[in-house]
Amino acid sequence: MNTRVSSSCPPLAVIVPVDLARRPRHLLARLDTLAAHPGMEAIEIVVAHNDRGTRHDRALRRRMAAFAHVTLASAPHYDGPVNCARLRNQAVAAAAAPVLMLLDADIHPDPALFLACAGLVAGGAIPLAMLPCLYLSQWASRRLQAGRMSAHEIVAAYLAFSRRHFQHMASPSSIVALRREDYWRAGGFDEAFTGHGYEDFDFLLRLAHLHRLLPGGEELAEDRACRAPLLAEGFRKQLGMLSLPWLLERRMAFHLYHRKAPADPYYAARAGNAKRLLGKLRAGGLCERRAPSGAASLIDTFFGLCRHKGVPARDFFVLFDTRPGHVDRLARWPERLRFLLGRR
Repeated sequence: MNTRVSSSCPPLAVIVPVDLARRPRHLLARLDTLAAHPGMEAIEIVVAHNDRGTRHDRALRRRMAAFAHVTLASAPHYDGPVNCARLRNQAVAAAAAPVLMLLDADIHPDPALFLACAGLVAGGAIPLAMLPCLYLSQWASRRLQAGRMSAHEIVAAYLAFSRRHFQHMASPSSIVALRREDYWRAGGFDEAFTGHGYEDFDFLLRLAHLHRLLPGGEELAEDRACRAPLLAEGFRKQLGMLSLPWLLERRMAFHLYHRKAPADPYYAARAGNAKRLLGKLRAGGLCERRAPSGAASLIDTFFGLCRHKGVPARDFFVLFDTRPGHVDRLARWPERLRFLLGRR
């Protein structure tokens, strides 16, 4: 079922994949919040929903029908594991707006920021806008949602090295605005990725390669994550350069807290997805160097941007911090202790 209630064409479509096989009640509440948030009525919300025929699936169809700005691409798109790649492709096929923003249901609605990104992309100022994403603690998520804390206050606390407000910073993240035509020119999402992780990196690397935004080289086939955004290596470092301008402008998305079930098979797929991505990078020719071997490092780029924008680098030294953020995502004290000792 593909339901479009409004015939008008807004400037931006946010793309939200939803499969209620996991966290059904929680995700339903998040979708309600996204659709009802003030200002979101100016944006097309496209929800691609894998209908498994449950009462929660029926509730989703009923609730989304109440919002004129929501396009619902609802069908039994697949059986088996969650496939966000397929859902995103289905959502983009159903979207009408010329600019897309890739989200998920746990991203805090910020229509002013989303539309600002869309305006820059639509106007040709930039080919894509890749926002950094701060994963909030349970404490900060509750206060932001209740209006007891502003986005400005959270960003200021993060830059002041507060551990209470966040879990970690994702820079780069998969919160990206792009032209709808570029989505298909880059090949869309690879539906062979299932479960959690790496399907977004696969797409973003192809999208950035399309616009010749990556220096390339063998480094691109290295998967080296780091809690400190400015110390990332491999493909995360190269994509991270695209998020730096937004970090220095203190503009970022917020991922709202949710618990992770222990031994969730959704997350168990990460290792296989990572192997698939690195194999694709080498086979697809993305590792060919497209910039001089002396291309700037992420740290050099950071200091260069600070000078260019006239902002003090010391105001952003939290980006070098490798300590974990708040650990209330871990359910039990033994898990928290292992996390803090670096054994998790």
